[in-house]
Amino acid sequence: QIFTAPDDGSSRVPPILDSLILVLVVIVSMLINPLTAFTLYLVPFVEGLQLFEGASMRAAYCAKDVSDAIAIFSLWGLLPCYMRSLLVCVMLAFTLWILSFVVPACRKSTSSDSRTPVCSLFMM
Repeated sequence: QIFTAPDDGSSRVPPILDSLILVLVVIVSMLINPLTAFTLYLVPFVEGLQLFEGASMRAAYCAKDVSDAIAIFSLWGLLPCYMRSLLVCVMLAFTLWILSFVVPACRKSTSSDSRTPVCSLFMM
């Protein structure tokens, strides 16, 4: 009975064809998550990388020696700026960490009234 169309007018195709729809829905459901991740995360990341570092990467690829490629990539790219920004952030975090031991306003209270210290609010 699953290979013949029903006589009550509920469908024009046999019920066995519902399994084809089920398989298609399962396949699409399994493929949509990786495609969404690819579209929303990987493509913009690669485009941003190409926008900011593309010229330096192409120039470094055409260099004759590895040391020349590193020099070109360092001069043309944003790597020195990234490293300075990282150094500033690390130094700021270290300074605030040291201040948390020295300045009383930055110490975490040990009483039951545990408010967030003022220095940690500055880091947010």
